[in-house]
Amino acid sequence: MEQEYIITVFSENKVGLLSQITTVFTCRNVNIESLTTSESALAGIHKFTIVVRTGPERVDKLVRQIGREVRQGNIDADPCCHSEEDSQCRFCDWVSACQFRDGRDRDRLRYILPVKPEEFWKELEEGGGDPWQS
Repeated sequence: MEQEYIITVFSENKVGLLSQITTVFTCRNVNIESLTTSESALAGIHKFTIVVRTGPERVDKLVRQIGREVRQGNIDADPCCHSEEDSQCRFCDWVSACQFRDGRDRDRLRYILPVKPEEFWKELEEGGGDPWQS
């Protein structure tokens, strides 16, 4: 039975990433009903929100294919977190398909470093680098 599914992908905004993700849907003959890209609340990270209307088996295959693309290095999986204990992987329904493992191959967690408000505003005023990266 077809129903609407919303798939959200967080990633650095890299050239060709959107094409790689949409190719997964095209190859499986699944129409994308809606596609929105935007900056996320995290500096340097973009949010891709994809709406499809399909069956549960097909959406499972889509997410697994995106997971394979991640494992093959075609799409980076670098989830953001404050610590290993709050990694979004703990809450993801597709963790078994993604098979992300911090430290394996190119897999790495991106830690959100604490920033004092005065450091944040100073960095912003000076137009310097990304205050969230070390």
